[in-house]
Amino acid sequence: GREPVPWKPTDVALATAFLFASFLVIQILLGLVIGVGDVEARDIPTPLLAGAVEGLMLVAVWVFGIKRYHARWRSLGLRQPEARWVLTLPWLALFGSLAFASIYSATVIAIGVELLEPTPLPGDVLGHGFERLLNTLIIVLWGPFTEEVFFRGFLLAALIPGFGAIRAVVISSLIFAAAHMMLSTMLPLFVTGLLLSWLYVKTRSIWPPLTAHAAQNLLAVSIVS
Repeated sequence: GREPVPWKPTDVALATAFLFASFLVIQILLGLVIGVGDVEARDIPTPLLAGAVEGLMLVAVWVFGIKRYHARWRSLGLRQPEARWVLTLPWLALFGSLAFASIYSATVIAIGVELLEPTPLPGDVLGHGFERLLNTLIIVLWGPFTEEVFFRGFLLAALIPGFGAIRAVVISSLIFAAAHMMLSTMLPLFVTGLLLSWLYVKTRSIWPPLTAHAAQNLLAVSIVS
């Protein structure tokens, strides 16, 4: 029942192409730095790099959505949720995501498909001291915020008018899973995307899916810690 956002699927396609091109350029530059300089791949702070890349999502949203149509950031779902049980829904989605991920992991391990076995975060990925705090904030808060703004508030919202809620949720969740470029977690991320998208459609706000997303990342960081 909410008024459709002004940007269209073509704007989403352009924003996605912009992000892909940006990521490709970053990968090439990193390859040059590693190949030419005295820098090794393990010396590059992965969460900090990921945080910078995810920040480009907000740039894409601003260029192809907010700025182009003179829209307000509130139109991305930065509003108060509009659903009953709004305090419970994120935790139901989190439970469903974790339950599926556990079943999936146990299944692929049991049948011996190593290619699909999820790999845990490296123990030293967070670093130490202030770097550890900064990386934790990036993984738990910054990453989920930028991803929810882009994949739910921008991408999903643009697809719903033309494809309907169900197909839009499926398409956006497929893109969400593929964007992480990890075959081993593609299916769990797709299911997580479905649940987060359901939260957005149900509440018309990014705050409930952001809550579930951040909580799941916090659990992953806690395991590493």
